Amino acid sequence: MTAAGPAAPPKHAQTAPHPDAAHAPPHPDAARAAAAPSSDSALAEIALADSVLPRNTLADLALADPALADDEAAYERPLFDVFAAIAARQPDHLAVDDGTTRLSYAKLRDRALALGARIAALVPADGLVGVTVPTSALHPVAWLACFAARRPFLQLDPHLPPARNQAIVAEAGLAAAIVPTTADLAAWLPAGLPRIPMAAEPGPEPAPLPAGLPPSRVGMVVFTSGSTGRAKGIALHERSTQRKAMHYRAIDLGPDDRLLSLHPPTTSAGARDTIGALLCGASLHLVDLKRDGLARALAVLRGSSITVCATVPAVARALMAMDGTVDAFRGLRVMRLGGDVIMDSDIAALAHLLAPTARILVSFGMTEAGGALIQRLIDPGAPVETGRIAMGTPVAGQTVSVEDANGDPVRPGETGELVIRGRYIALGHWVAGRLDATAFPPDPSAPGRSCFRSADVMLLRPDGMLVPLGRADRQVKINGMRVEPGDTEAALRGLPGVADAAVLVHGPADAPMLVAFVVPAPAERTAEPSAQNAAHRQNAAHLARGWRAALAALLPPQQMPSRIRVVPAIPLLPSLKPDLAALRALLPVGDAGGVFARVRARLRGAG
Repeated sequence: MTAAGPAAPPKHAQTAPHPDAAHAPPHPDAARAAAAPSSDSALAEIALADSVLPRNTLADLALADPALADDEAAYERPLFDVFAAIAARQPDHLAVDDGTTRLSYAKLRDRALALGARIAALVPADGLVGVTVPTSALHPVAWLACFAARRPFLQLDPHLPPARNQAIVAEAGLAAAIVPTTADLAAWLPAGLPRIPMAAEPGPEPAPLPAGLPPSRVGMVVFTSGSTGRAKGIALHERSTQRKAMHYRAIDLGPDDRLLSLHPPTTSAGARDTIGALLCGASLHLVDLKRDGLARALAVLRGSSITVCATVPAVARALMAMDGTVDAFRGLRVMRLGGDVIMDSDIAALAHLLAPTARILVSFGMTEAGGALIQRLIDPGAPVETGRIAMGTPVAGQTVSVEDANGDPVRPGETGELVIRGRYIALGHWVAGRLDATAFPPDPSAPGRSCFRSADVMLLRPDGMLVPLGRADRQVKINGMRVEPGDTEAALRGLPGVADAAVLVHGPADAPMLVAFVVPAPAERTAEPSAQNAAHRQNAAHLARGWRAALAALLPPQQMPSRIRVVPAIPLLPSLKPDLAALRALLPVGDAGGVFARVRARLRGAG
């Protein structure tokens, strides 16, 4: 049996209307949508408590098109055609604002069509287009232009080191690249690669664009930024890209919303926010955190009537530690968190800042599976479980199961690997400039659908909620016991005086150990964090002793870190997830041999 979860949070009555939206379309009836039950097989397979989310479709949100009444049918229409219909319905409504450039839906459509005509004339039908435009109002222009021209694209990050971008570009095999202006050509692009400058304004009437191609074609390529090794390209079809808009149906996102995305557009979450906002008719606000910093994000939250903010837990924690967050967060009706473990302390901290009617939307997903797989709406005033929280129940459209090593579903209360089956899984890897479809085999039980074994370990709770426990490939055996570093991270984050923490496995295969990196809360920082600062070293040692004593009361011996290192911040990857390689580089090399020798000696009873 399936019980309905929390209703979508109400729209704030005090939310200011969009300045350039004289006639915003009416918002759908949230109560009616929330009451509609889901019959999706993914929800039927696991009896999940929070599975009934509002069943808004693109028709409900903006188009009033009976042909899109069924969710799956909605994704068969080319994405740009869907966007163009929304733009025709609300041409003067604010589409995107980066603090410098503001574009209405009509201007965004017209600029995308003009650029799309140039792309279609220059780039072969299957050619991949690189987008070097940074986080701004212009990157949605470039994306929509590629969708209009029916050409796949890859969003690149101009903030990355040139060598990293050169490696990605070489692996991607670009046919052309969109650059901000003729004077701003990325030096790391190959010399002979055609450049397509962004035009300031639409040019002459564009030539007719290609007729609609099936959305099963590659729509965009995302290169994941793992902590080691080469970047890996994931090819997503247009159907999957378009479905990202529906991840926001749980909060009834619509034209009277302003969504602030703090995810880089190079990530699956950034794509979800960009596409989701525009296909729901909302206003998208963008901040480049690498260029403008957290202070700019806080200023936008305060001054732009933001109703929805989406980010990762690490950024949310940093924002909440700044002055002036109460006023900034009070206007939100939804705070969306995903991309990493979320703790009960995160929910408690947000509960002090958000309005009583606001909700927290937590989600878990992956690029290969087309984005969010599991979502949960949380009332910040209601109690939640201790430690790491459950991320919720599967969203409609995919079949999600937790399976043991034999491929059999686990029972409630057991752990296993998260396995996804459905039609929104990535088409394959993008290798040496073309699609390799062997990575995601067809699902033999369902023609037209694929299967993806995620290597993510999940606990299936008795109430049907799923709790991420970490990656199977991060697990290690210490003293013969299987250890998940994420458990130690979760325990550390729950301790008083801890703002954030990360744990990695270090040492030789025959004597691995856990090393913890901990960011103290502002109140615990008594000196500038410098290796040469004696006061800092003394304070760090004092904090580490206290945290170690507290952990000893919570964790078995094999899960205790052998070393606790106090750091000012956890370094982040471009995806804003912890950069484990950068943390590993902080470890002193010269002392490693002695430490590992002492560990071996203890394990072997030699000392």
